[in-house]
Amino acid sequence: MSQFKNRSKSLWMAGAFFASSAALALAAVGTVVEFNGGSDQGFSSSQTVVTNVASGGVGGAGDGYLSIDSAGFTVNLGAATSDADLTGCLSDVGTIQFSLNDIGADEALEIHVGFGVNGGGNFWQANAGFAPPNGSWQQFEVDLTDESQWTQTIGSGSFADAKANANRFLIRHDNAPYMQIPDALDGDFGVDGITLVGIERVPAATGWSLAGLALLCLIAGAAILRQRPVSAEA
Repeated sequence: MSQFKNRSKSLWMAGAFFASSAALALAAVGTVVEFNGGSDQGFSSSQTVVTNVASGGVGGAGDGYLSIDSAGFTVNLGAATSDADLTGCLSDVGTIQFSLNDIGADEALEIHVGFGVNGGGNFWQANAGFAPPNGSWQQFEVDLTDESQWTQTIGSGSFADAKANANRFLIRHDNAPYMQIPDALDGDFGVDGITLVGIERVPAATGWSLAGLALLCLIAGAAILRQRPVSAEA
């Protein structure tokens, strides 16, 4: 009986440990990045000018947004971030929603989002490309539950591994075929309201269900340690 109790206690402690890990790893779900308060959420690029604009976002006057501008040069038009709000274990993220605006002149934009393991050689870009309206905002959405809607632009790891260990979020202009280096363009666009929506909402997740998600993230994470560093550049 004593041996059974000890084993049960050990299993309970393991479940509690993994549940705690899951709560941290899966914290990205529900995030809404609205670029208020002057923050650019860590978005940057070696080729574009990335600016937090204090007014004119989806909410109108006083609502901030992120401007990504080529500053008159034909470059890789985009930006990326490793901010914790948009990275981490994305295994239970069902969709990514975001609003776009073709600010300035009307350009032939095709905006894509991407995510993956920067430095670990496993990066994916959504096949769906969006043409934002000129001078106004429109919301778009990509599905993270369907691998067929994504193209691997860097590396050879699995889609599941990239979701479980994402340390980079990317938004950029690109035209097919999709590769590591995108098609260059002279232009600019605005981004606002980036939202990570969970696959499903449950009233009270059990410790064991969270443990399962944590194990998925932890097991997938081991693979990136054996991969050669490769950088994902906007």
